Amino acid sequence: MDGVSDVIRQKYIDRLGPRFGSYFYHLDQHVIRLVSLWDTYRAFFGTNPERVALLNRASGYVALTFQNALYERIIIGVCQLTDPPQNRGNKNLTVKGLLAFIEDPPRAAEMKMLIDEAENATAFARPLRNKMLAHLDYEVNEDKASLDYPSRITISSAIKAIIAPMRLIHLEFFETTAFYHAIKPLPDELGFLTCIYYGVEEMEKKRIASSFEPLPEWLTIDHQEEFDQEWKA
Repeated sequence: MDGVSDVIRQKYIDRLGPRFGSYFYHLDQHVIRLVSLWDTYRAFFGTNPERVALLNRASGYVALTFQNALYERIIIGVCQLTDPPQNRGNKNLTVKGLLAFIEDPPRAAEMKMLIDEAENATAFARPLRNKMLAHLDYEVNEDKASLDYPSRITISSAIKAIIAPMRLIHLEFFETTAFYHAIKPLPDELGFLTCIYYGVEEMEKKRIASSFEPLPEWLTIDHQEEFDQEWKA
């Protein structure tokens, strides 16, 4: 951990105690990471059609690969953060695990309500995780069974529901309102898109003028034969 992370973790431990503070710190970090992934996904693929078109101009194949990888990781994260606190003897970091640390009955009742809402809001993700991400269901691949793919609104609502129990801890124990959009180093998603925009525009100018310069060797390395080279004649 870096110095800032150490300070935050110690603050949680000082206020909540060693077990609860450490549990809450790690869970909080994973919620922030999920929000960051969602911010990136939405910035690239959920803001407007022009951004999607820009990524497709750069490389439709790579853009789709990137989109699918982000989407699948977000679905897995949604499931992880609402999994049971224990699974086959292993302790999980999950919002459901927060209830074990709440001793005050009114607080526990409110936490239980928020956890139930989070479980309901994320129920859509488990069939996807179980049948297409953690495992590959044969019936689904044969089109003999179907899966429902959620809208961005559904995913956003699920993440909000996951955040709600975390905000209750911040409010009740730290008397503060937590914000879950990460402060990112620059350049961020917009900077990345800006580089692609100017790159694509410059590539188009060079294509029209037929003025492509030789690429450096480090840029032309291709690993596509990694699994087939030994079988080539």
